[in-house]
Amino acid sequence: GAVRARSPILMLDKLRAALRDKATTNDALAREIGASPAALSYLFSGDRGLGRDLARLIVARYPELRELVTAVLLGEGDA
Repeated sequence: GAVRARSPILMLDKLRAALRDKATTNDALAREIGASPAALSYLFSGDRGLGRDLARLIVARYPELRELVTAVLLGEGDA
C-alpha cells in the first residue's frame, strides 16, 4: 500500500490549539507550566518549534498531552 505523508506541522498546530484551550493568555499559560512567556510566544507564532525543555514543562503540567507532545518532538504526523 501507499505510505501516507506525515505532517509535523499539523501536529504542532494541534498542540498549539490544545495549549490555547488550557489558558486564556500566553502569560497565564506560561505561569501554569513554569515557562517564559517569550518561549510560548515563539511557539505560537511559529518562530520556533517545540524544544525538549518546553515539552517537559508542558507534559509535567498536562500529562494528557504527552502523546501529542511526543509526536511533535519526533516529527510525526499522526498521534
